[in-house]
Amino acid sequence: VDQLSVLGGLKMEPYCKDGVLPFDLMGKSVVNHGQNLPYFADALALHAQSTDIGVGKAIEEDNDGLKLYQCPTK
Repeated sequence: VDQLSVLGGLKMEPYCKDGVLPFDLMGKSVVNHGQNLPYFADALALHAQSTDIGVGKAIEEDNDGLKLYQCPTK
């Protein structure tokens, strides 16, 4: 994941309000307790899985509460 793209996304509405960005994830490998599970990996590689991730909160926690993004002023 390109960090500059994530920070850029966090500066756009509506993502700047709650720090949650949408991600499309594609599976490459699945490992469970050290065992590769190719049947799961093959299935996950066929279709993107969409999810929302609260990266804004994670960035704040990693920077001692410093908010590195804000909504644009009008």
